[in-house]
Amino acid sequence: MISRTSTSWHRVAQGFLTAFVILIPLSATIGPAHLNIQYADLAAVGFLLTAMFSGVWRVHGSRAVWWAAAIYVASLLPSFASTQHLSTSFVEWIKTVYVVCIGFTIARWSMVSSAWDQLVRVFAVVVAALIAFTLAVWGYATWSGHAPASVAVIMAVPNVGQVVRVKGLLLTPTFLANYFTMGVPLLAGYAITHTSWPRVAGWSTLLLGIVATGMTASHSLAGCLAAAALMAPRTTRGDRLARRALMLAAGAAVLFGIVATTISVYEVHASSAPASTAPARAPDHDFLGPHGTGEEGVIRVHYAWVSYGIFKRLALEAWRRHPWIGMGLGEFPTVVVQAFNEGRIHAYYAGGAHPHNTWLGAMAESGLIGLTGLLSFWVVLLWEFVSRGAQRHATSVEAWRWRAPLAGLVGLLINSLHVDVMHFRFLWVGAALLLAATVTTPHRERGRQPSRKGVA
Repeated sequence: MISRTSTSWHRVAQGFLTAFVILIPLSATIGPAHLNIQYADLAAVGFLLTAMFSGVWRVHGSRAVWWAAAIYVASLLPSFASTQHLSTSFVEWIKTVYVVCIGFTIARWSMVSSAWDQLVRVFAVVVAALIAFTLAVWGYATWSGHAPASVAVIMAVPNVGQVVRVKGLLLTPTFLANYFTMGVPLLAGYAITHTSWPRVAGWSTLLLGIVATGMTASHSLAGCLAAAALMAPRTTRGDRLARRALMLAAGAAVLFGIVATTISVYEVHASSAPASTAPARAPDHDFLGPHGTGEEGVIRVHYAWVSYGIFKRLALEAWRRHPWIGMGLGEFPTVVVQAFNEGRIHAYYAGGAHPHNTWLGAMAESGLIGLTGLLSFWVVLLWEFVSRGAQRHATSVEAWRWRAPLAGLVGLLINSLHVDVMHFRFLWVGAALLLAATVTTPHRERGRQPSRKGVA
């Protein structure tokens, strides 16, 4: 009887998990706006409860990341001493606890190899559908000159100009770009191991994913390029050259993103005129012109501060006021409101905004203590991969099982320079897949397996 009951709960939990993954790219808020409860969260809560009844916690794994996650969550608590809005800070802390619970429950669930495979399959199918949808929306908007407001916008991007930006069913184009950063490597890995032409499938899915991410016109394209480079096939010399090209493109995109989110350049004008004074000593071959002074060049740059750059400055200012414990979770929007009242930011952000930087946001809201907890979590998570996954699958054709989620997480770390990634639900799915991949045994389906040539 216990076994049958456990099996029933297992099926229900699997259904909730599948629904959760499908609903993640649907940003439809339910209830009070400040709680940001979405349809995916209803499925997530159902999964958390039914997974517990199914006995998932009887599966054992490493405790190091558990402790790191607990330290991360605990490191946010001291900020409560300085918050001006206790209820807001408490809600933000509960959100962090919630996504951590989702991540570790999925990790435990996916330590059974068949469950890992099924989860990646669902994720890959959703990503593929969203890539096709993004391409269709961008093509229609470009052809017609009209962007359906619910799925795309036409706007002026600093240092780029007027462009179509697809956001799909997510809140913003940047949100969609980060979703692709996590999802495209998983789609490529799945395609590589489930087709008879792994190199063609791998490169095709990666390139389509990069193109779709580019259609968001987001600085988060940098992370997607880096993730694609980490996930790209590496068999032939052509593969290696293509991977290097992706890495160079990712590096250039990172630098451009840093500059483009700090200042917006409108015009660069260079001019030259006779110098006001003659040089103290000129070589015999220098011709100083009829005025005997030579010439001087002047470069004038017409620029303005981009809002993201102002947010980063505001975050540093807020951190300096409370360097150890921060100003309180969820309090940064009040800093932006105050900056608007002082004339330092335009009216679009009169209601407040987030820091748009994971690390500066952690410093501003939870101080050095919270930043240390956040860094500790990422260091231990990646070390878990180095100490377990990389060594275990170093020569295995199943290396994609850890390479794909690792690539997505590294891409999100790059994008964390411009957005707060820690509350992204799909980030925690990726972290769960990486943790589970370090301890699971690859699931072999019966029957003929497709060729694996070109995978490693």
